[in-house]
Amino acid sequence: MTGARGLVRRGLPAVPLLSAYTTLLVEARAKRDGLTRSHGWRHRVAAALDNFEADRGRNNFDVRHTFNISALYELPIGNGKKFDLGKTGNVLLGGWEIGGIVNARSGVPVEVLVVRPDIVAQCQNAAGCLVNTGITTAGVITTATVPNGYTTNLPTIGTGGVSGSTFNPIPLPTGFIAVVNTPGGGNSRNIRRPDLIAGANPFLNNDRNFINPAAFSTPTAGAFGNLGRNAFDGPSFKQFDMIFAKRFRFTEKTNFEFRTEIFNIFNQTNFANPSTTLNNALPSFSQVNPTPANGLASPIFTVNATSTSVVEPGQAFNQGAAGSTFGLLRSTVGRTVGLGSNRQIQFGFRFNF
Repeated sequence: MTGARGLVRRGLPAVPLLSAYTTLLVEARAKRDGLTRSHGWRHRVAAALDNFEADRGRNNFDVRHTFNISALYELPIGNGKKFDLGKTGNVLLGGWEIGGIVNARSGVPVEVLVVRPDIVAQCQNAAGCLVNTGITTAGVITTATVPNGYTTNLPTIGTGGVSGSTFNPIPLPTGFIAVVNTPGGGNSRNIRRPDLIAGANPFLNNDRNFINPAAFSTPTAGAFGNLGRNAFDGPSFKQFDMIFAKRFRFTEKTNFEFRTEIFNIFNQTNFANPSTTLNNALPSFSQVNPTPANGLASPIFTVNATSTSVVEPGQAFNQGAAGSTFGLLRSTVGRTVGLGSNRQIQFGFRFNF
């Protein structure tokens, strides 16, 4: 249910009131001295088709609070009005209208997600697994022991080996097996949500850094993330518009109107929601094939276990692992004219008869 109505309060014919409403559960409204003030609260929920209870949360367009004030005032100057300044004064200062609109609302929901492959490799040895962490051009291999439960992406190997090499795919390192990572699987299902780390503040509010990547972690293999759907609010919206209008009357029914409309007079920056999809930051196996320089007799796997841009399930993301644009406010609400635009001034002329 949506709509709008125009009202004129008796005794104040020069002050029209504008009232607008949207579908709300609760709304408080007050009118006084030619101003319309409203404050609304609303809440909607939605659920995934495959699991209603596990995916219950707010809709993408759920705006909890909205606040609007609008007023239009005609200066009481002119013949027969409170201030009669004579012919010249009435022509210059009479017939002016001044109006303003304040629009403010809380942010629309932010959906934080994480990229999770359907299948991962996981160390199943109680004592840990020995992995190769690198190889020099001279063929010196560095190794490390990773703990039980250490999780990596499956190696990507095409037919005949990596990059069309002549070597066949090789088995996973000793102790690693392939396990199901995402319950239900399927990239189209909206079930890839991260874990929210207890006690971590999900907001940074540091210049344009809005969402804190260190508040999230990748769930353990086979588990759902504990973060709910659309759990956070994005940036709020605030804008003040003004209008100045002047009528030059020729007869009782004809006049020439000049209008100046200023959108976002204070040039308030209203940001759109940031990117909130965390990268797949699990370490990855890479196949190294024998060359005359490295002296390998057969292909081996190496894993980037020491990289600062990889995190294991349960570990907090850092900005490098999450992605350079994660949580960063990079664009404003996309409007050409009106709500959400930068400060704009437009002029209009109209002949009324």
